[in-house]
Amino acid sequence: MRVAFQGEPGAYSDEAVSALFTDAEAVGYPTFRLTFEALSMGAVDVAVLPVENSSAGVVQEVSDLLWDLPDLRVVREHVHPVRHCLLGWPGPVERALSHPQALAQCDAYLHSRQIRSVAFHDTAGAARAVAEQRQPGTAAIAAIRAGAISVPTRSAGSGVIAASQVTPALAGLVAKGSASQDGEPAPKNGFLLKDFDVAHDAHES
Repeated sequence: MRVAFQGEPGAYSDEAVSALFTDAEAVGYPTFRLTFEALSMGAVDVAVLPVENSSAGVVQEVSDLLWDLPDLRVVREHVHPVRHCLLGWPGPVERALSHPQALAQCDAYLHSRQIRSVAFHDTAGAARAVAEQRQPGTAAIAAIRAGAISVPTRSAGSGVIAASQVTPALAGLVAKGSASQDGEPAPKNGFLLKDFDVAHDAHES
């Protein structure tokens, strides 16, 4: 089974795919629209996408796309815990890269440490950028798994993100702190994720 998610390997949606489908092939796409289109075209069997966050509310783009693509249906719900970590190289941190929602959830943590927020398209992508660029003072807000995941490569022309071999760079990222919204060690944020498939006519055999 091939399961689509939005983001790069190590993203929270990727974690949810692993929790829901232990033997599936997870396929990441750069945007929500590409994820939905892959499902509609039959490139994947099911898609796992966030629809709501306990602190940030509804994921509006996913909700809008559901209206635009009426041939899809919800088949299951899954509440997935989000445990933000500050990932980077040894040394002081001056700026943190992450998805805007993750940065907003960790605003108090970052503000108290005078760490500047820098928006990035994806939490796991932010961890990859920090690992590859090795810029002093730069870290990422992401799942701990993103600090040890393989570096993704993009298939030419397809928009699909696939995993390549693990590199020492990403494996070297260290967790520099637990960056919860309220500064507590155990973040209480969570995603409500839904898996979708293509709705078939009731008269089809």
